[in-house]
Amino acid sequence: MGLSIKRFYKLTPRSFDNILKGYRKKESDLLEVKLTLNRDLEFAILSPYFDSKKLPKNYSAKDWKPFIWETKGAVNQGKRVFKSKEDLHKIFKKDDSDNI
Repeated sequence: MGLSIKRFYKLTPRSFDNILKGYRKKESDLLEVKLTLNRDLEFAILSPYFDSKKLPKNYSAKDWKPFIWETKGAVNQGKRVFKSKEDLHKIFKKDDSDNI
């Protein structure tokens, strides 16, 4: 993260958590850029070999290999969403039975 020892010891737990979240966000954004660039390069190299008769007219790299952050129905940015209370109860019962 690039913190000096003196700066690290002066941080409160909350300020350290904020710095850590920012660092993780920066790394995540950098990874997204790298993956997107690699996908675009792959598509540019492989697109001459695609069968153009079977593909739609405006077929792009996003259509070829969509990422989770580009899809319209992305799941609340990594948070699990349960449909009902019954689903939660099933999961808790399963977890409790595994621990016995």
